[in-house]
Amino acid sequence: MKKPAKKATRKSGGDALLEEYYPIVEGRVYSYRYESAEWPQKSTATVKVKSVRNAGGKTTATWEETNPDPPDERGSAVRRWKVGRSAKGVVEGEKDWSYWVIRTPLKKGTSWQRNDGTTFTIASLAERVEVPADVYENCLHVTYENEGIGTGAIYYAKGVGLVRSIQRGEWIPYDYWLESVNQEDAGAVSATAVGGPRLMARKGQAGRL
Repeated sequence: MKKPAKKATRKSGGDALLEEYYPIVEGRVYSYRYESAEWPQKSTATVKVKSVRNAGGKTTATWEETNPDPPDERGSAVRRWKVGRSAKGVVEGEKDWSYWVIRTPLKKGTSWQRNDGTTFTIASLAERVEVPADVYENCLHVTYENEGIGTGAIYYAKGVGLVRSIQRGEWIPYDYWLESVNQEDAGAVSATAVGGPRLMARKGQAGRL
C-alpha cells in the first residue's frame, strides 16, 4: 500500500523567500543616491538588470551601473558585475572578486564570512525602512563588521531588493538609499541592486569565495 504523499511545505529561508528579498527581473532600472565623506557632493547611481537566465535551480544576471563615482571631467562611468541566486543564497562578483551577500537559511542569526575577514549576520527579518522611494515593512536586515573596514547595515525589502545600506568606521563611511524604481518594459515595478559591500569590493577589499 502506497503511503500518502507528504504535503509540500514552504521552508523558511528557501528559494521562494530569498526570491522575495532579492528579485532578479529583466529590464528593471533603479536609482540610488549615496553620500560619503570621501566626496562632498551627492552622487546618483543608475542600475539596470540585464541578461537574466534561469537554469538548474539558479538565476543569474548582469547588473549594469552608470555612476559618476564621484563626478569629474570624465563623465559617468559604467560598471558591470554578475549576480547569481540559488538555494544557498546570493553571490555577486566581477573579474577579480566575488562573495556571498546573502546566505540561507533566512533567519535571525545566520552568519557567514568573506575572504577578507568581513563577517555578515542576519540581524532581523522584521525591520521598517523609510527611503525616498517608499516605506518598507518586514525588511531583511544584514549587518557586517571588519576591523579594517568598520561596521555596516544592509536592508532588503520584499518584492523590491536592496533599499538601504549604511557603513561606518575607518574605511569609506557612506549612506546609500533607493530613490526611485522604473521598468523599461510595461509591467509591475520592483527593484534590486547591490550596495555597500559591493562598493568596498570594487576598491579591492573583497576576495573570491
